[in-house]
Amino acid sequence: MSNKIEERHHHSNFAFRIISLMHDNPLLLIFRNPYKLLKVAGLKLGQKVMEAGCGPGFFTIPAAKIVGEEGFVYAVDVHPLAIEKVKEKTERGGIKNVTPILANASNTGLPDRSIDLALLFGLQYIADGLVNVISEIHRILKQGGVYFHLKKSESFYTLKLQYYVVTIPDEAVKTMNEIMKIEQQEAETEYGTARWLKGEGILC
Repeated sequence: MSNKIEERHHHSNFAFRIISLMHDNPLLLIFRNPYKLLKVAGLKLGQKVMEAGCGPGFFTIPAAKIVGEEGFVYAVDVHPLAIEKVKEKTERGGIKNVTPILANASNTGLPDRSIDLALLFGLQYIADGLVNVISEIHRILKQGGVYFHLKKSESFYTLKLQYYVVTIPDEAVKTMNEIMKIEQQEAETEYGTARWLKGEGILC
């Protein structure tokens, strides 16, 4: 049993290192610009951000630069190497407004109503399931906060909107309708109504 656990751990570390090498390749910026996607998500100066599944920090570092010294980024990942990589990048770049958190995105430990924008980019598999993650995100979002979830499209070079969740949705719903066709679903939680939007458009 212990050998199987060690083997899975080895494969997990190897896979992460491959992903990290890909994300650190400057050629990737030609096809996938993190600054462009973060601006589409509505990221602004001074906001507090939670990134679920931060990986090696491909979006984390640009997010920290966009929100500036008045803002803050919480980079959450279940993989210890991801946390180490983000710490390494922030220390090397002198970035002070990022806190890496080793945790499942369904249990971040962040305070209620503390986050302006929650991000999840490109994950194909979500530990503990998307529903539990969305429940946690709805807990930590401020009133009017936004959850932006993108996944890979059929092409490696593009990302498309999968879910866009808001706590006070009207203005954001109007904005997203201008960008793409969306389907709407609503769910009541103890924090009020969450509106889920499933989009079909390619954003990058």
